[in-house]
Amino acid sequence: MKKKLYSSPNPIQLIGGSVDKKRLIFEENSQYGIIDLQNGSMKYFNKVNEVLSNLSISFDGQRLVYSKREFGVWNLYQYNLETQIETFITNNLKNGLDIGENILGEYNDNSLVILQKTTQEQIKLDAKFQITLNNNWHYIQGKIFYSSQTQDLIEIKSYDILTKKHQKASKSNDGTR
Repeated sequence: MKKKLYSSPNPIQLIGGSVDKKRLIFEENSQYGIIDLQNGSMKYFNKVNEVLSNLSISFDGQRLVYSKREFGVWNLYQYNLETQIETFITNNLKNGLDIGENILGEYNDNSLVILQKTTQEQIKLDAKFQITLNNNWHYIQGKIFYSSQTQDLIEIKSYDILTKKHQKASKSNDGTR
């Protein structure tokens, strides 16, 4: 039997679920909400007219990381799902992903940085690591996969955080290798 978790006359976009399978995150009319799957409760966590972007759920399912537009600048925030407290992480990052002890973030110039949570130290990834297709990167088990574009070539690359090495598989716009 199917169980109705939440209904609305407005379009709802599912963002994702926590790894612990206790929560669903969704967006409805530019507001982000959390549905507790254990008790069915729902709560919005951002204010009306507050512009958020690039929301991600931490691997442990306890925090959300997102960008918030404030005074013309994208700033990175973290929202603790247990305490329901929002914490400012750093400014000028338009995209972030909680990867355990660190935050992997993207600056406004599309370069990537690793932000250590405990010390707030920022480690900018090497100069070759420039993402030219906006927000087009993913983190999977210690590697960052991203795409970049030159005049006639779109490259899909990976970057190993531990070895600091790039690998690429290229494909031109006409489909040839």
